[in-house]
Amino acid sequence: MDLAARELITSASLGQVTQVQLDRAKVSTKSAVLMNLESRDIRRELGMEIIEEHTVMEYSKVNKKCEKCGHGEATYYTR
Repeated sequence: MDLAARELITSASLGQVTQVQLDRAKVSTKSAVLMNLESRDIRRELGMEIIEEHTVMEYSKVNKKCEKCGHGEATYYTR
C-alpha cells in the first residue's frame, strides 16, 4: 500500500513524469479501452465511439420490425 501511494504521489508531482512515460501511459490506456470495446454489447452501449479518431457515431433507433428476427425496434449507428 505504501508503495502504491508513493508512486501515485511521485507521478502527480510536477516534472516527475517524463514525456516518454506519459506517452506510454496514453498508449496503454487507449489499448485497454479498445480491447474492452471488442465486446459487441459494450460497443453498442457506448454508441460505437471511435477513440483514436475522436469521432462518435450517432445512435439512432427505428421503430420498425426486424425482418430476420421480428424484434420490434432496430438500432443502427451512423457517422
